[in-house]
Formats: sequence, structure tokens, C-alpha cells
Amino acid sequence: MDVLRVENLHASYGGIKALRGISLEVGDHEFVAVLGPNGAGKSTLLKCISGLHHPSDGTISFDGNRLSGVPHKVVESGIALVPEGRQILPGLTVLENLRVGAFTRKDRLGVKQDLNMVFELFPILGQRQTQLGGLLSGGEQQMLAVARGLMSRPKLMLLDEPSLGLAPIIVNQVFDILQKINHSGTAILIVEQNVYKALSMAERAYILSTGTIEKSGACSDLRHDDQLVHAYLGK
Repeated sequence: MDVLRVENLHASYGGIKALRGISLEVGDHEFVAVLGPNGAGKSTLLKCISGLHHPSDGTISFDGNRLSGVPHKVVESGIALVPEGRQILPGLTVLENLRVGAFTRKDRLGVKQDLNMVFELFPILGQRQTQLGGLLSGGEQQMLAVARGLMSRPKLMLLDEPSLGLAPIIVNQVFDILQKINHSGTAILIVEQNVYKALSMAERAYILSTGTIEKSGACSDLRHDDQLVHAYLGK
């Protein structure tokens, strides 16, 4: 069963067309990657889904309902975006950043339970919950960004370049946690520049180039297609 369905999506920035008829699906509990060179439209796709950029044409549906395109309504529907560059609030503590992630929720007991859950998933955040977000390392900030997204209790997480700027050992830690999140029942749609890592973790992938989908399929097949990886992913 599809959780997310994007059909014939077009998006532009002024006169520049960023997306040209994109269609894709993410199934319930599925881990899907969106890959491609810089400028392919990957981040624009996530912004359109999350309501941060309005497409010029096409439809985006979630759980069978058309999304409104209003960011906080998208969050309330069950979608959380972990943006490129983390974008935590550096002047707030770790705990305050996490509470911001739960801003649409009214269930205090559930929020408390989810705080305990993210501190179990990210022990370093539990140790540093009173520390300002801006004083965390890059890897810790990325963990905080993921944990903040979880605090909305999403059915689908969108992640934009979560490994960007991180040391390999931290990248492995972040992806291990994403796999645990996925196995717990949360679907994931990830834009990622670490091609081989994404193809090793996701079930399916879409390859974007200049705003169109050039190829899609099972990651087990795509990661062995050397010609495709070289042509579209620059690896």
C-alpha cells in the first residue's frame, strides 16, 4: 500500500524548471532513496512534498488524501522533514529543539514517551539535553535534527542529505539509526549524496537528472549497474 504518491509533479524557480513531470511512490514502511547529481531537483521534490515550495502542476497524496501544501498541515498529516544543513535552533537547548518538533501535538503523555524514546535511540542527546544546540558537533546536530523530526510521530520521514559534511564513522551511525527507525514502522524517503550508502540501505531508488526520473528500481539491481552509477551519479 502506498503511503505517498506523487504524480506528474512540475516545479519552477522563476523561469527555471526544477521538476518536469516527476511521479513516484513510497509504500508503507518502505525505505526509498532519491539520487542524482547536483541540480537534479532532489531537494525541490522534498520541499514540494513538505509544503515549502509550491509546484506548478501535479498532485501529491498521502494516505489517500491530497496534501494541502501548508507546512504545518503536512506535519499534522504525518510527514516530517529533516532538512539539508540540519537547521536546528542553535540558541535553544537540545530539549527545547525536540519540543519544537512536537509543536503540533497536544498529547503531553505521548510527547513525554517520545522524548524517552529518542533519548534511548540517541543516548548522546539525553546526556546533553540542557546544552545549547549550537554547541553540539556536526554529527550530534544531525542526530538532533533526526530526533526533532521523530517528535512529530511521523508515518513518513523525508531526509535531505543527512550525511553531508559528516565523518564516515558518524555517517554509519546515522544510517544505522535510520534503519532502526524504518524497521520500527516509519517509512523513509531520503535524498542522499552518498550513493553507495543509500543504495545499500534503501529498498528502491529513483535516479533524477535535470528534473526528470531517468531510472528507478530495486537498489539491489541499481548498485551493480556501473554504467548507470557513472552516467547519472558521477561515481
